[in-house]
Amino acid sequence: MNAVRGIRYLCCRLRQASARSQRRANSAEGSERLLNNCVSEIVRYFNDQFEIVAADTPELQQQAFRIRFSVYSEELCLPGFEPWRYPDGLETDAYDEQSAQSLLRHKPTASWVGTVRLILARPRDTAVPFPLEAAAGSALDSTNLYAVNRRHVAEISRLILTEPYRHLHGPDGTKSPTSKAVFTDHRHFHLPLLGLLAATMQLTVDNRITHWLAGIEPPLKRLLVRLGIELTPIGPEISYGGVRRPYFGEVSAVMENLKKQNPRVWEILSDQGRRYRLPVD
Repeated sequence: MNAVRGIRYLCCRLRQASARSQRRANSAEGSERLLNNCVSEIVRYFNDQFEIVAADTPELQQQAFRIRFSVYSEELCLPGFEPWRYPDGLETDAYDEQSAQSLLRHKPTASWVGTVRLILARPRDTAVPFPLEAAAGSALDSTNLYAVNRRHVAEISRLILTEPYRHLHGPDGTKSPTSKAVFTDHRHFHLPLLGLLAATMQLTVDNRITHWLAGIEPPLKRLLVRLGIELTPIGPEISYGGVRRPYFGEVSAVMENLKKQNPRVWEILSDQGRRYRLPVD
């Protein structure tokens, strides 16, 4: 009898364990389904609100130059970007000739949100330093920069949001670009910034770029880390259109880490994977 009771008890415990396992499986499936629905909602909202526009005509390029002048010269009054330097109201430099540029437009208002460019390696001499390399000089650890095919390296530059889209309003009504509310629902999600990063990703794919170089201000770096976007520092802070630190990153590694850390942001930057195509040499 004791043996029979023991078998019955064991069978009961096994049924209970099986039921718990099923509930956990159902809960995990439900959580994944909820996350997927949330991701899809944010991507749909982003696509309804914003449009990435390649600055591939003289007219669109001039629009990007006007945004750069408006923000750097008139709003922020950055040293080296004084308005008198650009009498035509267009902020340009010598690197525009070897750059690919993009704009971000807000669909409901047809207003321009911002611009970004990738400075590409010179086709005939890829060893010519990028502007960040030239500015940092010997302080830059350029080991990785020369360990890869520099034809596939680009410097992220002139990542600029216009004033109406530069700040977010948190729940308390104050302007806070790094508010925790940015990460909780799409109404406060920093979609304008993510739009420019998505435009950067599109330029990256279009120009067969595998590695990014960037000079990043500390506040933007903190925000990028919170979003799940991590690059490797390769030098100390320098004066480069303000105080910035040089960073370097392999696009595939950055995006794979982002997918694990923040799938919502990955979905926007990669257009649900459709924009995420990298060259193979």
